[in-house]
Amino acid sequence: QVEVARDMVLDPAAPPRVQVDVDYGDLASATWKPRGESPVLADLVKSGRLPTVAERVGPEPLVMRGADGVGRYGGTWHRLAASDDDVGTIAWRMSAATLVRWSPQGYPLVPHLAKSWEVSPDYREYTFHLRRGMRWSDGVPVTADDFEYWYEHEVKYFQATPRMLRNVRGVGRLEKVDAYTITFIFDEPDVLFLERVASCGTLIAPD
Repeated sequence: QVEVARDMVLDPAAPPRVQVDVDYGDLASATWKPRGESPVLADLVKSGRLPTVAERVGPEPLVMRGADGVGRYGGTWHRLAASDDDVGTIAWRMSAATLVRWSPQGYPLVPHLAKSWEVSPDYREYTFHLRRGMRWSDGVPVTADDFEYWYEHEVKYFQATPRMLRNVRGVGRLEKVDAYTITFIFDEPDVLFLERVASCGTLIAPD
């Protein structure tokens, strides 16, 4: 069993992924809707201080399938960190809230905060459609306004050049399309933009 668990043979034709594409159109009969509740939060829900798990995830949640089936609450996560860089890996690779993210063995890149995206044929425009129902920890909805604020009042105000927006030919810019759509625009083709997005641990964060 240990040898099987350690098997790292890569199959480029069928790389593993835990993110699952689902149809958000029929919420009433969706088999992917959450039905369990964390024991840690059960009392808060019962007292009315916290909405039920079905209400909390919203209409377009990220759905993932665990390698060992449906997850179980509790337990301890053991991970060896031999350096500060190892600790940082937990933030950007394992727990970051990015628009897209890597699969367990790298590709394919899969949806995360964005439920879908389109890339222009010339690789100069990347349009992301955000999930409806995402919220900050205080319950305020996450929308395109948050990304616009980050760009207009942090990036531009401080004349910053975030790694995600930099390429060898300049710096990209962000435009809000509507409440749940944003577009990143580059003056020259940027074929590695999605890879940088998946590798940036923090895109937007509350002040």
